[in-house]
Amino acid sequence: MDEDNRPGAGPLPEADVEDIARAVDDALPYPMELHGDTLRFIAGQLAERLQIARRPGHPMWQPEPPPEPGPPPLDPAVLERGRAR
Repeated sequence: MDEDNRPGAGPLPEADVEDIARAVDDALPYPMELHGDTLRFIAGQLAERLQIARRPGHPMWQPEPPPEPGPPPLDPAVLERGRAR
């Protein structure tokens, strides 16, 4: 059992509909695009029927690393010279 579920650790943060929708989308076993309204409907139905808590230590809830910087933008003067040829 990980430390998020150890006895006496205190209550886990309750998941809201947006959290549940994100978890359902993330848990699909194959690439499937569900419309956001559909995900929120499913999440709302689950929230009415279940008490759901987030596991803060799960990788899904960790912040994403910043994207790597792309190439620098081209100088507009270089683009104009290329167009003139």
